[in-house]
Amino acid sequence: MPIGSGAPGAGATEALVMGLVVLWALSRQFRTRVFRLERAVVTPIVLAVLTAVAWPPMRLTASEVGVTAGTAAFALVAGYVRGRAVRMERGPGGQVLSTGGWGTVAIYLGTLGLHLALDAVFHVTNARLLEASLPLYLVALMAGRLAAMVPRARALGPNPPAG
Repeated sequence: MPIGSGAPGAGATEALVMGLVVLWALSRQFRTRVFRLERAVVTPIVLAVLTAVAWPPMRLTASEVGVTAGTAAFALVAGYVRGRAVRMERGPGGQVLSTGGWGTVAIYLGTLGLHLALDAVFHVTNARLLEASLPLYLVALMAGRLAAMVPRARALGPNPPAG
């Protein structure tokens, strides 16, 4: 059943799936993981491609383009702030470790809630854009996070700077 299909029970199913995805993402914030750039870029790239394929081009008004660009810019900044809140350190084997925490959870929930509220206010006239905006928001959020974390990971990498 496609998102926003209007089929009986679709709203409850979508809400349940979204809730489970959010819980999964939040639970990962407290685990220390090895930060690998090649793995970190795969998810936003795959999500961007799937979003582009799932939602073919649509006619947008100037205000819809403006709101979408504004929420994408907001997501980039929020992702950057979230990436800066992640603790990064060099592990015993020389690998770079990253760990989130309550700060990253608060940033994630706050920005997601604000995005959904903006969607409800500004994109209600274009259901297809409303459906596409969450994956686009997540791609921008991940890109902002990577922009904050990649330079830090490189500084902590196998050959840390002298000093």
